[in-house]
Amino acid sequence: MTARYDAIADWYTSWVQDAAAAANGALVAFLELIGDVRGQQVCDVGCGQGRVTRLVAERGAHMHGVDLSAAMLAVARQHEAATPLAIQYTCDDARFLTSMADQMFDGVVSFMAISDMPDLTFVCRAMARVLRPAGWCAVAVTHPCFEAPHAVWSQTAEGKPRREIVGYFDEGYWESQNSQGLRGQVGAYHYTLATYFNSFLAAGFRLEHVAEPRYTGAAVEKMPGYGVMPSVLLLRWKRVV
Repeated sequence: MTARYDAIADWYTSWVQDAAAAANGALVAFLELIGDVRGQQVCDVGCGQGRVTRLVAERGAHMHGVDLSAAMLAVARQHEAATPLAIQYTCDDARFLTSMADQMFDGVVSFMAISDMPDLTFVCRAMARVLRPAGWCAVAVTHPCFEAPHAVWSQTAEGKPRREIVGYFDEGYWESQNSQGLRGQVGAYHYTLATYFNSFLAAGFRLEHVAEPRYTGAAVEKMPGYGVMPSVLLLRWKRVV
């Protein structure tokens, strides 16, 4: 199967470095959310070129990265060859994780990847299946309330940033009109806040923590609106069924 990211793997590898610098606060908050992972078996679902996989491995976890894009995994394996962290990478569909055994992991992470995946219900079920009893799952997604399809920035009469939401209830695949941006090149899948919560709950998870990191520094200088509204939603779940 050809993944959408295969065609832009080189571009994305360069782009994500700039994006990571601007959104560093969200990444720091995500690592705090997962906590102490030393000695744990952890799967990174939608690992891409392995940036978060490596960060979690550096914190002592035994990491296994999964992605549908062979081109992105090739980049991840290049990093692993250059700086070995004993990370295993597998090409697999997150909706099924067929290469992974039941109850294989202590934890699952997915950083800014679920919005690239169709069939959220299947993704949640697959992540629950590969987790051991009482295993944990930490996900970061573009905030569905504020990063809805075709949302645009504007200003108030006082010159303050304002976000205009025009398609919050329009779930499903969409593409940005900005052909130079990530969502203009590979699109995304939008889900409402209720769909995120209900999909995880139905898969047998219990919500443990919610965070909406506030951007500061370079991120706010580049996009002032992210100082007054969250761009990223962080959720930590525990498998209970």
